[in-house]
Amino acid sequence: MVPTGIGDTLNWLQQIGTEAQDQGQAVAVTDEGSYTVGHANSAFDGNTALGQNDFIIVKHNAAGAKLWSKQYGTNAQDYGMGVATYMGTTPHQVYLAGYTAGAFGGANQGVMDAVLLRVDPGTGSTVWSRQFGSTATDLVMAVTTDKNGAIYVAGHTMGSIHGQANAGGFDMFLTKYNSAGTWQWTRQLGTPNIEQVRGVATDANDNVYVAGHTDGNLGGPNAGNADLFLAKYNSAGTLSWVKQMGTSQADSIYGVATSRRLDNTVDVYVVGYTGASFDGQPYAGGLDAIVVKFAADGTKVWSRQMGSAGNDMAQAIASDGGANVYITGRTNYDLDTNTSADSDNIFMVKYDAAGTKLVTRQLGSVNALDPTKVMESGNGIAADINDRVYIAGFTEGEFTNPTTMNTGEKDVLLLQYKDGCQVNTPGECGISYGWGDPHLGTFDGLAYDFQGVGEFILVESIRGTPLTVQARMRPWNGSNDVSVMTALATLVGSSRVGFYLGTNPPVKVNGAAVSLAVGNTVPLPGGGRLRRKDASSYIVYYPGHDRLIVTLNNGYIDANFALPTSRQGTLRGLLGNYNGKTNDDLALRTGAVLAQPLTFAQLYTSSSSMAASWRIKKEESLFDYGQNEDTWTFTDVNFPWSPISVADLTPAQLELGLATCRERKVKTAAFFDRCVLDVGLTGVKDFALTAALLEGQILTQRGGDLPSQEQGGKRVYFANFQSEEPRREWSEWRWGKSPSGDKFFLGEFGNNTVDLALTKLPAHSTVVVSFDLILAGTWDGDGSAGPHSWGVAADGKALLDTTFSNTDSKQSYPSRGSLPGTGADAIDSLGYSKGDSLYRLKFTLSHKSADLKLNFFAYGLKGETWGLDNVEVLVY
Repeated sequence: MVPTGIGDTLNWLQQIGTEAQDQGQAVAVTDEGSYTVGHANSAFDGNTALGQNDFIIVKHNAAGAKLWSKQYGTNAQDYGMGVATYMGTTPHQVYLAGYTAGAFGGANQGVMDAVLLRVDPGTGSTVWSRQFGSTATDLVMAVTTDKNGAIYVAGHTMGSIHGQANAGGFDMFLTKYNSAGTWQWTRQLGTPNIEQVRGVATDANDNVYVAGHTDGNLGGPNAGNADLFLAKYNSAGTLSWVKQMGTSQADSIYGVATSRRLDNTVDVYVVGYTGASFDGQPYAGGLDAIVVKFAADGTKVWSRQMGSAGNDMAQAIASDGGANVYITGRTNYDLDTNTSADSDNIFMVKYDAAGTKLVTRQLGSVNALDPTKVMESGNGIAADINDRVYIAGFTEGEFTNPTTMNTGEKDVLLLQYKDGCQVNTPGECGISYGWGDPHLGTFDGLAYDFQGVGEFILVESIRGTPLTVQARMRPWNGSNDVSVMTALATLVGSSRVGFYLGTNPPVKVNGAAVSLAVGNTVPLPGGGRLRRKDASSYIVYYPGHDRLIVTLNNGYIDANFALPTSRQGTLRGLLGNYNGKTNDDLALRTGAVLAQPLTFAQLYTSSSSMAASWRIKKEESLFDYGQNEDTWTFTDVNFPWSPISVADLTPAQLELGLATCRERKVKTAAFFDRCVLDVGLTGVKDFALTAALLEGQILTQRGGDLPSQEQGGKRVYFANFQSEEPRREWSEWRWGKSPSGDKFFLGEFGNNTVDLALTKLPAHSTVVVSFDLILAGTWDGDGSAGPHSWGVAADGKALLDTTFSNTDSKQSYPSRGSLPGTGADAIDSLGYSKGDSLYRLKFTLSHKSADLKLNFFAYGLKGETWGLDNVEVLVY
């Protein structure tokens, strides 16, 4: 059933009218909102009617709120037909175009004259107007601007405009003005038959394309009735070529749009409808919509025909910057079921650059007073940089959601469809991020720090549309404990896209450097788009509606993800599984969930750590490498040496961090503490700016719902024994080094008891103790040479007292009768001639005292030794 209100991807609709006839004819968008242009023959939206029919314009913001409306005209007939914007100035420039039978800022030249208005984007007030024409009928049907701010109006005339010769009947014309409203030139082209113009567009190279239909031989022999034509001019008005295509039936052309590919190749799209098989495409019956893609040299690339058994008329087309085009119009059939809809409905169809139909949408109305008057038409369409699609047209009926009321005959109608979630609309997207040194926020809202060095999977899909993003993390400025993201790599459709700090340009696509001007958008081979948002930021638009904002700062990269809710339950990686729960976000590739709080070993050093699990393999890498480089070139499995928190800052570092982050107005705990840490530790104040910007963005995206901290509390002790300097909190001090030379630890001990005493602990109810246990020599567990036992106690209460084995004998860890080495993180990795094993152990216990004494002990040994490393104590 055809919907009669918002839902699915239809985000909002606005209906405005008078007691008479009102139509929306065209729509244009900027980053400030949308401008809908048309005409009305009564007082429109509280404005004053000026004649029999007037120009109208309505401005809405992106949320659908009306900002203002205006009515312009003479005491005669005035028809607003087109609208265009130019965003290269502040304020933006807005232009209306149409035709008049009156004197619209100048004397009327004949029957109908062409009109061009520039209006203020803030109020709609007229900045200037231009009127021109011949002694006959001159009809402006479309207007556009180029990248330099020049304005082009196009239409058809029965006379001779600005001295141009008329070939007979209606000829097409194209007129150029500069941004000050000064006329530059006019070109007129025709045959002895009729040419009608319906669209005009410019490309990135300042060429102009005029589209319409001709009854003559304008660009080739006529196929039998009205044919498609497409004419290309350069910015000086020189005609480059004219192309003509058609069938034996009437082929009506209603719009043209351009796009630019990554290699700067221009594509041109023309849309309309036909009553026959067009260019060999299947004919469904009645009138079918057609879309034709041309190259910049006029070569036809492909054509598509879409329809039902009824009439399906495409009347406008828009490009989103290269990867997709959107068409709108009207149909009297349900396009999903191919059954009669009893009246004309609006439709919207999305095609990708290869001509694949991606999305079909349809909207109808109701009319309780007169069920025969429920006709809608989509007359204009535009797409903004945030994948919102706007359709302007009219309706005779009313809608059910929201409930609207028709005020007379035809009312102006404006629709907004969402093609993907909107990163700046609260609650629409799943939000995740990585920033600073680096701080990660999962899609479910868990904030934690990750200081690994190497190349890691931030996020990857396990089903649905493929999504993979990898991060390269390197030490910050020679640090042993702090890393930052310096490169990101992702797969967008079939294209491998990389962002690399310190290269110019910083972007590569499939290994080739890509330079992109601020504000420009390019399609990517295989789907998706890339937009340069500003001097330091890029937006990646994935084919599956996923979004990624990449910001290249001075020395580090930030990543901000926005994914549709349909992604829930389909992801994994360092940024979590996006299932609405934070307690299982920190999980391994195997699916094993790590209980929070995570220890240093669980984050970095264990073979079952987050770092080990999500470190990419060579065959997984999406990165570009230099000669003799691969992922291991950037890998350090021993990084970081120790965890870092605000508590580790010196008083001077803390003061700098606090002052800078307060100055930047970073407010919330999830960002403030990390801001203080970054600034204090590095001395780089730019980290505070990044924190403030990201905090604001996340607040907007989450609607005020900020990420929660990783479960757990304060780290009160950590030691990794990288230095020989004695640590006096230990009852016995020995500094050990493995024969392999890469492991430093506390030890080696024999049948000793070694104590760690901690005092003045903050208020708490729980203690988490974790450490690496190193067992060297012929530990025989429960064998004949044993038992060889090791244990740990807290305040005299045993946490573990069991046997371990490095031989063939069984052991009692983790349970009696276990095979030797069961539960070990590594075996024979340290170079001891008689064997070694390494266990990562973690204990959680109830505890409230301000003092804690840990006893580590062994007994029954006969020359075997043990040691400790990465000893960590957390309280909460």
